[in-house]
Amino acid sequence: MNKAQQGFTLIELMIVVAIIGILAAVAIPQYGEYTQKTKMAKVQALAAPIKGTLAQWFSEKGACLNSTVTADMDTLGSQAPTLTDPSAEVKLVALGGSGKSCTITLTTKKLGSDFSDDAQTITFTGDFDKNPIKWTAAPSAGITKAAKTLVESWQ
Repeated sequence: MNKAQQGFTLIELMIVVAIIGILAAVAIPQYGEYTQKTKMAKVQALAAPIKGTLAQWFSEKGACLNSTVTADMDTLGSQAPTLTDPSAEVKLVALGGSGKSCTITLTTKKLGSDFSDDAQTITFTGDFDKNPIKWTAAPSAGITKAAKTLVESWQ
């Protein structure tokens, strides 16, 4: 008589657990990086229409739009950017600058492991002396590693 198989051996189960552990060790950090990049793409997408608004304002008024001047923001109507909690990734937007250099400062929430806390800033600076306008982005000191490199490559 042939004895029917009773189940898996201990070594087979240990091999399966080891393989799952290895896959998890690789997948979990990759998932964290992926979600951080996605959140940062949303931050960049939030800044794009604000850049356009600043460019239009500068071309009409010859000066930078300042978020502390309520009258300036009121004249923009529906084009005015939301300054407080505009998205799940950004908690504050500040506009300013002087001369031909206008700035957008985004205060982010903690977007991933490359952010030291939830009060980091990304500052976009537009050089309106150039045509087309040259935008540069600078991260605060609490943004490190891949996130810092990514922000510095934004235009």
